[in-house]
Amino acid sequence: MIYFDNAASGRIKPPSVIGAATYAMTELSVNAGRSGHALSETAERLIFSARRTTCNVFNGSDVSRVIFTPNCTAALNLAIFGINAYKRTIVTTVTEHNSVLRPLYKLQKSGYKLIIADFYDKPYITAESVLKLVDGDTAFVVMNAASNVTGYINEYEKVGKALKPLGIPLIVDGAQAGGHIRIDMLNSGISCLALAGHKGLLSIQGAGALLFDKSVEISPLLYGGSGSETFNEVPSCYPEKLEAGTHDLAAILSFGEGVKISDETLDERAEKLLSLTGLMINGLKTINGVRIYSQKNVCGICSFSVKDLSSIDLARTFSERFSIAVRGGFHCAPLIHKSLKTCDNGLIRASLSEYNTEKEVATFLNATKTLADEN
Repeated sequence: MIYFDNAASGRIKPPSVIGAATYAMTELSVNAGRSGHALSETAERLIFSARRTTCNVFNGSDVSRVIFTPNCTAALNLAIFGINAYKRTIVTTVTEHNSVLRPLYKLQKSGYKLIIADFYDKPYITAESVLKLVDGDTAFVVMNAASNVTGYINEYEKVGKALKPLGIPLIVDGAQAGGHIRIDMLNSGISCLALAGHKGLLSIQGAGALLFDKSVEISPLLYGGSGSETFNEVPSCYPEKLEAGTHDLAAILSFGEGVKISDETLDERAEKLLSLTGLMINGLKTINGVRIYSQKNVCGICSFSVKDLSSIDLARTFSERFSIAVRGGFHCAPLIHKSLKTCDNGLIRASLSEYNTEKEVATFLNATKTLADEN
């Protein structure tokens, strides 16, 4: 099967990433930091190494404030619900994933005011569209670095640099951007950064991370064993304060290796994805009835519609007739579809990785033309 669903989850992993997970399962499989024996101590050192690598690559302020989570959704929930916000207004954008929107709707029901920035004069979220909504009652701003629907990069850096002097935290959803663009927390004014391991960061499923700086404090959402401060109600220090329970050692070691490899190969992979998405988009432009919602991009995302056909039905047809994996529907991002006026049929999202080829793109374009001609 031709796999064009990498924005949901990257399918092919580097050998060293698989090796890190395999080593954890075959040579360790212990509870890190819970015992004084050599295997437990080795696991703890390896987790710290993954934590340090992640902090360095994203220019975080403190390695102890790199928190491993099961996925990016958990990281975002931890930031949104855990941040100590005393003001009552939250600003977000129409490009957000439900991993952001649904926690915010929960806060809205508890009395927070939610303000949503829409597109201004660009197909991405500009700093102006966000900052004009910020005032003295803003608790925090949360936005994604890149849209998982269109692949456009939002102006999160400009937002962060403007908010930092005001003391207003910026939470960035880096699920799609992580591993595709260089995210520099310190120099971008980012207070909290949530990451998904299994997409551009090349690791296996089951690991994400939340990085946060010293301008914010995060309260735990999960309580349990930590291996330290047993007689305290809650551990007093990070990361133990926010990492209750047994670590997923295989996923975390895979995450650390994926972060390292993705950083080392980022420029090369970005060039490949710019080329492949450009080739795909230029080909789609020649097909009657196709409307495109992306430009060539380093995230590898190309979203489009075909006439007035259901994107969900089309995705099923791509799979059953042509053995091509794409995603149809709304991609867990409802508000952007309202802005794009694609709520009726959603969009087909073909998302590529550096492992895809020009031949696969050509096969996909032929299949798309066949379906467009038939309808």
